[in-house]
Amino acid sequence: SVKSTQTYGKDLIMQPKFVTKPAMTVVGLSYVGKNESNEIPQLWGQWNARAGEIKNRTGYCAYGACFAAPENAGEGEFEYMACMEVTEVADTPDGMLVRQIPAHKYAVFTHKGKLHNLPETYKYIYETWLPQSGVELHEDKFDMELYDERFIVDADEAEFDILVAIKE
Repeated sequence: SVKSTQTYGKDLIMQPKFVTKPAMTVVGLSYVGKNESNEIPQLWGQWNARAGEIKNRTGYCAYGACFAAPENAGEGEFEYMACMEVTEVADTPDGMLVRQIPAHKYAVFTHKGKLHNLPETYKYIYETWLPQSGVELHEDKFDMELYDERFIVDADEAEFDILVAIKE
């Protein structure tokens, strides 16, 4: 079997780069919950079937944007949106939402490999790197995944970025 290039715990060295991204408008499909029954992968399945309906895309990057829970959400729930950036909002496809993502400074981590160990990457970011870094999370509690041409579904060599909003 192929050994993952990433190790976790005390052996993991995953240093982020820091970038500032301007505000952007996104269009996509949203899910609110705790992802207890694989709802997010199902959302991506729906997204993949419908992404071509989005008008005025800025390119081919897809984002998995994770927002703090809406006010009517239950304990431990969050909103996850599979989306693309658009230059203008026009003809939003049925069932899709428009959201504004404010400008943020981000710590950017690259997840390498298949998606099954993604929870470990998030655990490392929030439970290992963040407490040791001296960096503070932005009060928006916002992060997003950026999927570009480096992402290949179910491939060991797949890569994508996780952008975590931080205080300036």
